[in-house]
Amino acid sequence: ELKRFRIDSLPAHGKSATIRYLNNARLEQSLSIDKRIPRFRYCKVENGKVRKASIRRLRGESVYIYFWNSKHDRFGADSTTINKIINNPKGVKVLCLNYGDSPKWVARFNQYYSTRWNMGFSARHIHDKLHVVKLPAGILIDKKQRVIYPSIQPSGILEILSN
Repeated sequence: ELKRFRIDSLPAHGKSATIRYLNNARLEQSLSIDKRIPRFRYCKVENGKVRKASIRRLRGESVYIYFWNSKHDRFGADSTTINKIINNPKGVKVLCLNYGDSPKWVARFNQYYSTRWNMGFSARHIHDKLHVVKLPAGILIDKKQRVIYPSIQPSGILEILSN
C-alpha cells in the first residue's frame, strides 16, 4: 500500500525533520488522458506588472504547458526546442510556467533572449493539481482542454509536430 507524507520543516543543518503522514491524500500519479485538465490560476508578468491568469483563457487552442526552472540540466536544450515549437506553423500554443526563479530573473531572461514565450509562474498547488512531481515537465492539452499527453518533453512535441 502506498502512503504519502509531507515534510513540514527541514532545518538548514539537516539533522532533523518534521514529517507528517497525509492519511487522506490521493495517490494518483498522473492526469487521465481525454479528461479535462483541472482549472488553475497562475501569476503572469506583463509590461512590469503582475496579474493573475487562468488556464481557461487558453480554451480553443492546443496548449503545451511546460514547467521549468533554470537550474535543471536540460534547460538550454529545452529552451531551443520551445522556440522551434512556437515558430512551428501547426499552431500549438506554449505556456511556460517557471517554478523557483525570481520574477526579476525571468523578466531579464525574456528580455535578453527576446523570447516570445507565454510566461507565468507556477506554485505548489498547481503542481499538486496537475501531478507535476519533477521538473522540467510538460503536459499537452487539446482545444477543449482535454489531456492528450500527461507527461511529455518539448522534443516529443516537436516530433509530433514534424509528422
